[in-house]
Order: sequence, then C-alpha cells, then structure tokens
Amino acid sequence: VFQLVTVGAQADDAPFNRAKLFNVGYAEAIKVFRFGCAIFHDVDLVPINDLNPYDCNLEASKHVMHLGVGLDVRGFKLNYPRLVGGVLKMTTRQFVSVNGFSNKYWGWGQEDDDMERRLRQRNLSYVHISPSVARYAAMTHEKQPKVRRDEHLDLLKSANVRLSSDGLTTLKYK
Repeated sequence: VFQLVTVGAQADDAPFNRAKLFNVGYAEAIKVFRFGCAIFHDVDLVPINDLNPYDCNLEASKHVMHLGVGLDVRGFKLNYPRLVGGVLKMTTRQFVSVNGFSNKYWGWGQEDDDMERRLRQRNLSYVHISPSVARYAAMTHEKQPKVRRDEHLDLLKSANVRLSSDGLTTLKYK
C-alpha cells in the first residue's frame, strides 16, 4: 500500500492557520500523486492504538470518518457530538465537494466546526470511530496566542454562505 505523508508548516509570523495548512498540504500532495482519500491529522496527536483505521478502503467512500475521538486529555471521550477535529478521513471527492477547509480562521478555534457545517451542507454523513479504537495521546506544545473568539464565531455563522467562495478554490500560498 502506497501512502504519501505531507507535513505543512507555516513559515511566517502570522497567527496559525491550521485549516489553510491542510488545504496547502492537499494541493501540494495532489500534484505529486493521484490518491483516493486523505487524512487530515493534527501533528500533536499520536495514535496509541494500531487498530486505528488509517487505510483508504471502500468504507471510507461511504462516510467521512472522524478518527480524532478518543484523546487522553479528554478522558478518551468525544467532546461534543458534531466534533470533527483532530483527525479526519475523507475521499478526495468528498474533500473537493466541500471546497476543502476554510482559509479564514487565523488563530486557534472553530475551523473544525466550519468543516462540519460544510459536510452537512453537502449532505455528507460522517461517523465517529469508537473511542476504544480511535485513541490518541495529545503532545504538549507551546500554546497559540488567543484570538478573539467572537471573530471566529462570526465567521462560523457565515460558513454556509462561504462554502463555494472560501477554500480550495480560493487558496493562495507561496
């Protein structure tokens, strides 16, 4: 089985933009190799169960799969029912149909909730893998500077209208 791992790192002093980095990683990887599915994975989450479904089988094409369910820092429980953050697996067709992630979330927070709204808007169902399987250790790291949460919540309110005008189709990077 061939797997291509792409790691994106931000090279400027701007606030962190996790979602845009995922889009850049996808855009660069698709130039190198045609693949059927992608796994968008936070670098600070280390899988602690080798049964975690990192393969791209037919099951992956039916539903988007949320793998980042059982984190040690959350007692291996799903934080809230619509959470799709941490580790998310989807086919390339599904990713393109939601126009990737939003590029507008500078700083930490709500970019995952924006993706969840994109999935619902495109009627793409997702499943949470059992936390007994999808288990991760969260590495400690330097905290990102806090952003004004209300700015991200305002962005989230407009997620449905921005789907086609914010994402892969408008991605700009060097």
